[in-house]
Amino acid sequence: MLENISFQTKKCEERISKIQGDIENLGNDSDIETLRSQKEKEFFRIFKEKTKSLKVKIPNNNKYRELYSMSSFPYQGVELHKIIMAYHFSFNEMLSKNSNVHKFPFMLDAIFKEDIDKKSREEIFKFVAEESKRDVQILFTVAEFRSGKNKSSDDYLFKISDVNDKYFSNKAKQICIGNAISERAFLSQSSLEDTDILHDAISLLETV
Repeated sequence: MLENISFQTKKCEERISKIQGDIENLGNDSDIETLRSQKEKEFFRIFKEKTKSLKVKIPNNNKYRELYSMSSFPYQGVELHKIIMAYHFSFNEMLSKNSNVHKFPFMLDAIFKEDIDKKSREEIFKFVAEESKRDVQILFTVAEFRSGKNKSSDDYLFKISDVNDKYFSNKAKQICIGNAISERAFLSQSSLEDTDILHDAISLLETV
Protein backbone atom coordinates (compact mmCIF):
# COMPACT_ATOMS: atom_id res chain seq x y z
CA MET A 1 0.00 0.00 0.00
CA LEU A 2 2.86 2.38 0.85
CA GLU A 3 4.53 1.64 -2.47
CA ASN A 4 1.28 2.38 -4.30
CA ILE A 5 0.81 5.66 -2.41
CA SER A 6 4.38 6.66 -3.22
CA PHE A 7 3.85 5.80 -6.89
CA GLN A 8 0.59 7.77 -7.10
CA THR A 9 2.20 10.74 -5.33
CA LYS A 10 5.04 10.78 -7.87
CA LYS A 11 2.55 10.66 -10.75
CA CYS A 12 0.61 13.60 -9.29
CA GLU A 13 3.77 15.62 -8.79
CA GLU A 14 4.79 15.01 -12.41
CA ARG A 15 1.34 16.08 -13.60
CA ILE A 16 1.45 19.24 -11.49
CA SER A 17 4.90 20.05 -12.87
CA LYS A 18 3.64 19.63 -16.44
CA ILE A 19 0.59 21.85 -15.82
CA GLN A 20 2.79 24.55 -14.29
CA GLY A 21 5.03 24.39 -17.34
CA ASP A 22 2.03 24.71 -19.65
CA ILE A 23 0.84 27.77 -17.71
CA GLU A 24 4.26 29.41 -18.00
CA ASN A 25 4.27 28.74 -21.74
CA LEU A 26 0.97 30.54 -22.22
CA GLY A 27 2.86 33.80 -22.41
CA ASN A 28 2.01 37.21 -21.02
CA ASP A 29 -1.25 39.17 -21.05
CA SER A 30 -0.36 40.69 -24.42
CA ASP A 31 -0.12 37.23 -26.02
CA ILE A 32 -3.48 36.23 -24.55
CA GLU A 33 -5.13 39.42 -25.83
CA THR A 34 -3.73 38.71 -29.29
CA LEU A 35 -5.22 35.21 -29.25
CA ARG A 36 -8.54 36.59 -28.04
CA SER A 37 -8.56 39.20 -30.77
CA GLN A 38 -8.07 36.50 -33.40
CA LYS A 39 -10.96 34.50 -31.97
CA GLU A 40 -13.12 37.65 -31.82
CA LYS A 41 -12.58 38.27 -35.53
CA GLU A 42 -13.26 34.65 -36.44
CA PHE A 43 -16.44 34.56 -34.37
CA PHE A 44 -17.72 37.87 -35.74
CA ARG A 45 -17.22 36.68 -39.32
CA ILE A 46 -19.32 33.58 -38.60
CA PHE A 47 -21.87 35.61 -36.62
CA LYS A 48 -22.36 38.02 -39.53
CA GLU A 49 -23.08 35.12 -41.88
CA LYS A 50 -25.68 33.64 -39.53
CA THR A 51 -27.47 36.94 -38.89
CA LYS A 52 -27.52 37.66 -42.62
CA SER A 53 -29.17 34.28 -43.25
CA LEU A 54 -31.80 35.06 -40.62
CA LYS A 55 -32.24 38.63 -41.92
CA VAL A 56 -31.45 40.36 -38.64
CA LYS A 57 -28.88 43.14 -38.11
CA ILE A 58 -26.11 43.15 -35.53
CA PRO A 59 -26.15 46.35 -33.42
CA ASN A 60 -23.26 48.74 -34.07
CA ASN A 61 -22.11 48.92 -30.44
CA ASN A 62 -18.94 46.85 -29.89
CA LYS A 63 -20.39 45.09 -26.85
CA TYR A 64 -22.80 43.33 -29.22
CA ARG A 65 -20.03 42.42 -31.66
CA GLU A 66 -17.25 41.07 -29.45
CA LEU A 67 -17.44 37.46 -28.29
CA TYR A 68 -16.10 38.14 -24.80
CA SER A 69 -18.37 41.15 -24.22
CA MET A 70 -21.76 39.87 -25.40
CA SER A 71 -24.37 39.35 -22.71
CA SER A 72 -27.67 40.48 -24.21
CA PHE A 73 -29.11 42.18 -27.28
CA PRO A 74 -31.29 45.34 -27.52
CA TYR A 75 -34.09 43.59 -29.42
CA GLN A 76 -37.52 42.19 -28.69
CA GLY A 77 -39.83 39.57 -30.19
CA VAL A 78 -38.81 37.86 -33.41
CA GLU A 79 -35.63 39.92 -33.87
CA LEU A 80 -34.34 38.92 -30.45
CA HIS A 81 -35.26 35.30 -31.10
CA LYS A 82 -33.35 35.29 -34.41
CA ILE A 83 -30.18 37.00 -33.22
CA ILE A 84 -29.89 34.72 -30.17
CA MET A 85 -30.30 31.72 -32.48
CA ALA A 86 -27.57 33.12 -34.76
CA TYR A 87 -25.31 33.60 -31.73
CA HIS A 88 -25.77 30.02 -30.50
CA PHE A 89 -25.16 28.53 -33.93
CA SER A 90 -22.05 30.71 -34.32
CA PHE A 91 -20.67 29.61 -30.96
CA ASN A 92 -21.42 25.99 -31.84
CA GLU A 93 -19.49 26.37 -35.10
CA MET A 94 -16.52 27.85 -33.21
CA LEU A 95 -16.49 24.79 -30.97
CA SER A 96 -16.58 22.53 -34.03
CA LYS A 97 -13.31 24.04 -35.21
CA ASN A 98 -11.56 22.78 -32.07
CA SER A 99 -10.55 19.15 -32.59
CA ASN A 100 -9.83 18.75 -28.86
CA VAL A 101 -13.45 19.38 -27.88
CA HIS A 102 -15.97 16.52 -27.68
CA LYS A 103 -19.36 17.77 -28.83
CA PHE A 104 -22.77 16.33 -28.12
CA PRO A 105 -25.62 16.87 -30.63
CA PHE A 106 -26.77 20.49 -30.82
CA MET A 107 -30.13 20.68 -29.03
CA LEU A 108 -32.70 23.46 -29.51
CA ASP A 109 -35.94 23.37 -27.57
CA ALA A 110 -38.98 25.20 -28.99
CA ILE A 111 -37.32 27.06 -31.88
CA PHE A 112 -40.49 29.14 -32.35
CA LYS A 113 -42.21 31.60 -30.08
CA GLU A 114 -45.98 31.92 -30.23
CA ASP A 115 -45.88 35.31 -31.95
CA ILE A 116 -43.53 34.33 -34.77
CA ASP A 117 -45.16 34.98 -38.14
CA LYS A 118 -45.25 32.54 -41.04
CA LYS A 119 -42.49 34.30 -43.01
CA SER A 120 -40.12 34.23 -40.04
CA ARG A 121 -40.92 30.58 -39.37
CA GLU A 122 -39.99 29.72 -42.94
CA GLU A 123 -36.73 31.68 -42.64
CA ILE A 124 -35.84 29.81 -39.44
CA PHE A 125 -36.67 26.41 -40.95
CA LYS A 126 -34.49 27.23 -43.95
CA PHE A 127 -31.68 28.40 -41.67
CA VAL A 128 -31.77 25.24 -39.51
CA ALA A 129 -31.88 23.05 -42.62
CA GLU A 130 -28.76 24.75 -44.03
CA GLU A 131 -26.96 24.45 -40.70
CA SER A 132 -27.75 20.73 -40.55
CA LYS A 133 -25.55 20.27 -43.64
CA ARG A 134 -22.45 21.35 -41.69
CA ASP A 135 -21.73 17.86 -40.41
CA VAL A 136 -23.42 18.40 -37.06
CA GLN A 137 -26.40 16.56 -35.60
CA ILE A 138 -29.20 18.94 -34.61
CA LEU A 139 -32.15 18.04 -32.40
CA PHE A 140 -34.95 20.61 -32.26
CA THR A 141 -38.55 20.75 -31.11
CA VAL A 142 -41.55 22.51 -32.60
CA ALA A 143 -45.31 22.53 -32.03
CA GLU A 144 -47.48 21.92 -35.09
CA PHE A 145 -50.64 23.35 -33.55
CA ARG A 146 -51.62 26.66 -32.05
CA SER A 147 -52.22 26.61 -28.32
CA GLY A 148 -55.80 25.80 -27.30
CA LYS A 149 -58.01 22.81 -26.63
CA ASN A 150 -59.76 22.57 -29.99
CA LYS A 151 -57.52 20.91 -32.57
CA SER A 152 -58.67 20.91 -36.18
CA SER A 153 -57.07 21.25 -39.60
CA ASP A 154 -57.54 25.01 -39.31
CA ASP A 155 -55.38 25.12 -36.17
CA TYR A 156 -52.24 23.85 -37.90
CA LEU A 157 -49.32 26.29 -37.81
CA PHE A 158 -47.61 23.93 -40.26
CA LYS A 159 -47.28 20.21 -40.85
CA ILE A 160 -43.86 18.93 -39.87
CA SER A 161 -44.04 16.26 -42.59
CA ASP A 162 -44.33 19.07 -45.17
CA VAL A 163 -41.42 20.89 -43.51
CA ASN A 164 -39.32 17.72 -43.64
CA ASP A 165 -40.07 17.37 -47.34
CA LYS A 166 -39.49 21.02 -48.24
CA TYR A 167 -36.40 21.85 -46.19
CA PHE A 168 -34.79 18.52 -45.23
CA SER A 169 -35.52 16.38 -48.32
CA ASN A 170 -37.35 13.93 -46.02
CA LYS A 171 -34.03 12.96 -44.42
CA ALA A 172 -34.84 14.31 -40.95
CA LYS A 173 -35.95 11.79 -38.33
CA GLN A 174 -39.30 12.75 -36.78
CA ILE A 175 -40.62 11.91 -33.33
CA CYS A 176 -44.21 13.07 -32.96
CA ILE A 177 -45.16 13.24 -29.27
CA GLY A 178 -48.86 12.68 -28.59
CA ASN A 179 -49.60 12.74 -32.33
CA ALA A 180 -48.99 16.51 -32.11
CA ILE A 181 -52.41 16.88 -30.47
CA SER A 182 -52.35 15.40 -26.96
CA GLU A 183 -51.06 17.68 -24.22
CA ARG A 184 -48.56 16.42 -21.61
CA ALA A 185 -48.20 13.25 -23.64
CA PHE A 186 -44.98 12.29 -21.85
CA LEU A 187 -47.07 11.68 -18.72
CA SER A 188 -49.57 9.39 -20.46
CA GLN A 189 -49.55 5.60 -20.39
CA SER A 190 -46.84 4.20 -22.68
CA SER A 191 -47.94 2.00 -25.57
CA LEU A 192 -44.47 0.48 -26.01
CA GLU A 193 -44.59 -3.31 -26.18
CA ASP A 194 -40.95 -3.55 -25.14
CA THR A 195 -40.90 -1.52 -21.92
CA ASP A 196 -37.21 -2.39 -21.43
CA ILE A 197 -36.38 0.30 -24.00
CA LEU A 198 -38.24 2.91 -21.94
CA HIS A 199 -36.65 1.77 -18.68
CA ASP A 200 -33.16 1.83 -20.22
CA ALA A 201 -33.72 5.36 -21.51
CA ILE A 202 -34.95 6.55 -18.09
CA SER A 203 -31.99 4.94 -16.31
CA LEU A 204 -29.57 6.78 -18.63
CA LEU A 205 -31.27 10.09 -17.85
CA GLU A 206 -31.11 9.41 -14.13
CA THR A 207 -27.32 9.03 -14.24
CA VAL A 208 -26.73 12.51 -15.68
